[in-house]
Order: sequence, then structure tokens, then C-alpha cells
Amino acid sequence: MSKIKNWMSEIEEFCNGYICDNGKLDPVWDFSIDEISEDAGMYFHSNEAKEYAKGYLIKNLGEI
Repeated sequence: MSKIKNWMSEIEEFCNGYICDNGKLDPVWDFSIDEISEDAGMYFHSNEAKEYAKGYLIKNLGEI
């Protein structure tokens, strides 16, 4: 179970790298949710990572 939580945390940190500036939400970010989730899928070599990233971003940012 801890491996899954670590995996989820790594994906969340990856996504936060796109949308946060020093731990705060950056109001001017240049990437869409789809672009970030695609990058997560490529980075983690996993379609599940892509889907998790998309769900995480929608949950935290809302549909943009």
C-alpha cells in the first residue's frame, strides 16, 4: 500500500511543479490539464499516471 501512496505523491508533486510557484498556486500557468496529464503519463510511462494526474488536477483546480 505504501508504494501506491508514494506513486500518487510523486504524481501530485509532478503536477504541482507545473501549477505552483514556491508552494502557492501560480495564477498564470501556461499549460492545460490535458497537457499536464499527458506529460505525467509520458514521464511515469503509465496510462494510470495520466488518468490519476488528470483527476488530481480537476479535483484541485476544477474544470478549466
